[in-house]
Amino acid sequence: MIILLTFKFMKYLLLVILMIFANGILCSQTVTGRITYKSSQNIYVRFESTQNISIGDTLYVEKENILTPVLVVLNLSSTSCVCSAIYPDVLALSLQIIAKAKNISTATNKDVSEIKVQPTKDTTTQTTNKPETPKEFIQKIYGNISASSSSNFSNTGFANSNRFQYGLSLNAQHIDDSRFSLETNISFWYDNSQWSIVKSDIYQALKIYSLSVKYDIDKNTQLSVGRRTNPNLANIGAIDGIQYEKKIDNFSFGVFLGSRPSYVDYRTDFNLLEYGAYLAHNYKNLTGTMQNSFAIAEQMNAFKTDRRFAYIQHNNTLIKKLYVFYTMEVELYNNTNGVSQTTFSPSSTYFSLTYKLFDKITLSTNYDSRKNVMYYETYKSFINQIIEMQARQGVSFQANYYSMKNFSAGFKTGYSFPNSTTSASKNIYGYVTYSNLPLFNINTTLASTYLETSYTKGKIITLNFSRSFLKSNLYSECGYQHVVYGYFGNENSTIQNIANLSISWRFKNLSFSTNFEESFENKDRYEHLILQIRKRF
Repeated sequence: MIILLTFKFMKYLLLVILMIFANGILCSQTVTGRITYKSSQNIYVRFESTQNISIGDTLYVEKENILTPVLVVLNLSSTSCVCSAIYPDVLALSLQIIAKAKNISTATNKDVSEIKVQPTKDTTTQTTNKPETPKEFIQKIYGNISASSSSNFSNTGFANSNRFQYGLSLNAQHIDDSRFSLETNISFWYDNSQWSIVKSDIYQALKIYSLSVKYDIDKNTQLSVGRRTNPNLANIGAIDGIQYEKKIDNFSFGVFLGSRPSYVDYRTDFNLLEYGAYLAHNYKNLTGTMQNSFAIAEQMNAFKTDRRFAYIQHNNTLIKKLYVFYTMEVELYNNTNGVSQTTFSPSSTYFSLTYKLFDKITLSTNYDSRKNVMYYETYKSFINQIIEMQARQGVSFQANYYSMKNFSAGFKTGYSFPNSTTSASKNIYGYVTYSNLPLFNINTTLASTYLETSYTKGKIITLNFSRSFLKSNLYSECGYQHVVYGYFGNENSTIQNIANLSISWRFKNLSFSTNFEESFENKDRYEHLILQIRKRF
């Protein structure tokens, strides 16, 4: 078995090495931003403007004038990008991120007020023609469509599975320079063996994460209708209904009335009515920014009050080298044995503090008492989901070191508080990365994880190689994981060896990626293949 594993792993590694011929030279204009927030699934990067950044673009970090890809843009607003990370654990808050800005060759993509009018030789025309009045709203449309397949194979006798997924993400701002905008994010996925279930109930495959129309009453007032997640109410999630927002200087005030999506299949469920209001304040100076928001909401079930709570959020970069993020929910209603009463009970708190001690060292600490999140869709592996779930509801500390000679290292440790049903959980994670190894300029990461919960303990050793070339339009990665875990009360341990190879290629607005993973467990073998094609516009 070990010989077979070594042969397959060396085969994957050889495929990657054969593709690595020369360094890609990045020659386009760049813009810089900073990581402002890391959620369990995404990383948020703030820029002065995202005008020349598109969904699907790759973002980089720079070391010794070499740009290394670290993030892929999933969604964006006028100043922020929501990204997925290639190596999430090596990215610290406030780390500088670089985007390759696209050259704008035509004036149609610019604000009319920025267009320079060329002088003409006909003086009469100059005196009679009046400069155009700048448009109040400028159309901007971007998004992507994608198709992917996920196949699982094994020699265990279980049936192989094939899952297909199609997606559409569209953000059409100020259509035809009007006050109307459209936003949608739709996914349709199914297993080919369960098509009969999909035909009887389309919502078993169709997931509408957002679908809304927004109307700008003026520059500072907007009204939206449909399913939409409000950035000032992100913790509440998607709202099916009407949302109104008014901005006055640095303040924003808003109200909403609608319902929550179904817990079962994410379709519209008017039995889950909700309404509320929020107040937000944004402040910016030469040092950084500060955002504060306060919301109060009532959620109902079958037209009876199910939950009434307040939501507070604060993030701050005003102090140099320091980033603070804090969020808390407070329960304002309780119904026990049919007796309703007003309460004031904090139920969910998250606090994150990141400090750049020196130019090369970043320290961070988190306190998390949030409930575990269940995802309708996730790109995390089963092992990563277990680690994330057990690391929640506790405290953690993380340190990262970045040198100017292609070397970085870090570690993270966490402790989850015990409760009435589980004992304390402990986890330790450490990694070492060396970028641009001589000869082939390969990025190499060695990482180790130890996890101990109330019912299991285990360790994971990971080795990854990655490389981007052809001006970063082609990216390849291969890796190996050795996983050992066991259950308390059982002396036997389970050993898994996992090898993976992934390649992604981008040509203009079209991208293609493939990921293959093979897992060995005793005599059992499991294979997982993902293919995806994406078109940005």
